[in-house]
Amino acid sequence: IEMMVVIGILLIVGTMAVGFFFKTLKGASKVEILKEVKQNGDYALGVMERVIRNAQEIQSCNGSNLKIKNPDGSETEETEFAFSGTNITSNGASLTNSKVTLVTGTYSFSCDQTRNPPIVTISFTISQIGSPTRPEERAQVSFKTTVSLRTY
Repeated sequence: IEMMVVIGILLIVGTMAVGFFFKTLKGASKVEILKEVKQNGDYALGVMERVIRNAQEIQSCNGSNLKIKNPDGSETEETEFAFSGTNITSNGASLTNSKVTLVTGTYSFSCDQTRNPPIVTISFTISQIGSPTRPEERAQVSFKTTVSLRTY
């Protein structure tokens, strides 16, 4: 009888340990996916903020495209940011990697050129590519900021 009690206790403790182990693995997977999504969004937003803040003027602004005039007189006088398909692009080059995608209908550029200096609002949501089978592995992050151009 004592052996059966010991075996029963070991089974209960073992089952709890295995459950805790798998729960930890799931949490680590979610954190890694979320980190990838957040890094991509932060990078894209940082590039756009820096270039827009230093722009000379806004040339065109609609929901999915923003074209600005660069102040430095470089070979590319203009920079165009676009929400195109599943990517955020700058003059055609992707600002996000192939592991993330834009969530359709959640992105926009809006500009207020009546203010001095002009203000650009950027808003978008990105998620990991594909659709995970387990809901706890879904990662989606929304980004929004307002940038004012410097006046020279």
